[in-house]
Amino acid sequence: MISKDRSLVRRSRNLQVCCVCVLMLTSGSIVGGCSSDSTSQVSPPAEVAGQGAVDSVAGSSAAQGPAGAAGSDSTQRPGSVPTGTNASAGAGVSGVKAGAGGMGVTATGGAPSPSSSEGGGEMAGTPAAAGAAAPDDKPPVMASCGANDKPEKGIQGDVNSGTVNCGLTLLADIPGGGSVQGSGHCAYVRSGSIKAYDLTNPLQPKQTDDEPLVGASESMRAQTVEGRAILVSGGGVYDISNCETIVKKGEIKWPSANYQGGLYVAAISGHEIAISHDAKRVYAGLGFNVANIEDLEHSDTWTVENWTCEMIKQSGKPNASLSDCEGPSQNDFTMQQFSHSSDDNLEGTVWYGADQLDTSGGGVNGPLVTAHMVDISDPKSIKILDTVNGLPGHSMNWWRTPSGRDFVMGANEGFGSADRCVEYPRPTELGNDLDAYVAEVTGNKFGKPFPVTLDINKPENCKAAQSSGARAAITETSIYNRNGAAFVMIEYGGAGLRVFDLRDGEHPKEVAYYNDGKGHVHSGVFYYDDARGIMLASGATAMHVLMLQPQMIEALGLPKPTDPAYPYK
Repeated sequence: MISKDRSLVRRSRNLQVCCVCVLMLTSGSIVGGCSSDSTSQVSPPAEVAGQGAVDSVAGSSAAQGPAGAAGSDSTQRPGSVPTGTNASAGAGVSGVKAGAGGMGVTATGGAPSPSSSEGGGEMAGTPAAAGAAAPDDKPPVMASCGANDKPEKGIQGDVNSGTVNCGLTLLADIPGGGSVQGSGHCAYVRSGSIKAYDLTNPLQPKQTDDEPLVGASESMRAQTVEGRAILVSGGGVYDISNCETIVKKGEIKWPSANYQGGLYVAAISGHEIAISHDAKRVYAGLGFNVANIEDLEHSDTWTVENWTCEMIKQSGKPNASLSDCEGPSQNDFTMQQFSHSSDDNLEGTVWYGADQLDTSGGGVNGPLVTAHMVDISDPKSIKILDTVNGLPGHSMNWWRTPSGRDFVMGANEGFGSADRCVEYPRPTELGNDLDAYVAEVTGNKFGKPFPVTLDINKPENCKAAQSSGARAAITETSIYNRNGAAFVMIEYGGAGLRVFDLRDGEHPKEVAYYNDGKGHVHSGVFYYDDARGIMLASGATAMHVLMLQPQMIEALGLPKPTDPAYPYK
């Protein structure tokens, strides 16, 4: 299906992609390998053959296009340079039109309203989630850029000359790039091995440890809760309770035959991972696998449940028998994809995952992907609660608004190959890396997914994007959801790191960004340390240590950092 003629997906002939290889579906089955066809030649990332990590992919795929003149756009947004348009009262942002909100968000998945052509702002539509926002879901307060920031010019997310920023200040770079995570005052970088850095003084990071890798996964993940802090990469599980020291506690035995043979990119379990909110389970795709690692001191008690076959059975899909999900080494070639990244709710009772390719034959709105919400409250059984089309799962994050409404955000990947001229509703399968998609999941029912994007990725700006070589392409999203706050850090390729306020789940608003024009590591996840106001970003050539500026902390409703040295100078 990779070779389908889709107007949205214009792949290059030598497209290198970590997931595309394994997502060649033949009669609905995952093919564990790469091949070429008439439209694209796909090969696994070079690094997979070695350590299996995919950190090196971003150097070319996520990098922003060549610097050029930004497309013209008279409507401004947070961080844009005013062009004579006065800010309306209450907007709080220099040069922002009333109602624009300074963000590039699409509401309901449907045709944009005429007003959407004015630049930053929402596309009109009635959100599918039931009910208006509750009083506690306050509209985001828009923040202005800092006095020393260099805001974008022209269209939101377009190519700019040099580094542009709004609300985020670069404090330090750790050269080399690689997947990034954090815990407490420490940062972790995966590049050949896992290195720990002390950020007590974020202006001068100091390396404190170095630990070998165990297997591979597309990203590296960490989770810190009261009394427990873990880091997971591939099959390796590490205790980071003393964050400056990485202590290996054991190895998850993912049952995928491909994984066990070193073909991580085509593994139905272990290809990509996520950690439960309580840090006691690890979820793995491309199927649906759950590793129970509750007892960190006794790794011999860890178990792995492969629910992929049960998902196939409950969803009525063909090409697998329950025996394929039994035993220590399991068949990858007759499986179905149900997730890439995934997430659970705060209580750990419901799991959310989605595939990346249409396996239903398409529909009136073009190729569709399918997301599943699954009851996992019983560790010995699962039950599919609901499904929805149009919500992709290369990334998947859950959050809860201040009023108690639950949402998920998913996105696909495509390495800058998508066609921005395609009108909404767009296909959401592999190739659409332009938009993230949000759906309400309150009450264990999916609302209708709607897209969140940047202005440069909207159809009315596609000619400007073609002219400038813009490459605003998503591969990952990371959500902070604590202390009454909710915001997402989106890895937007050539458009850099973009921060959206999510307290009003139906109307995400962009409030900050940092873009050095070099792109990010593919599937680079981010981390925010609220005690220090520090954000870690997985840049293509370096890990960025960024400070969230005071006016942004206030705008996002975050607690004031407790480090007396904040704001750092």
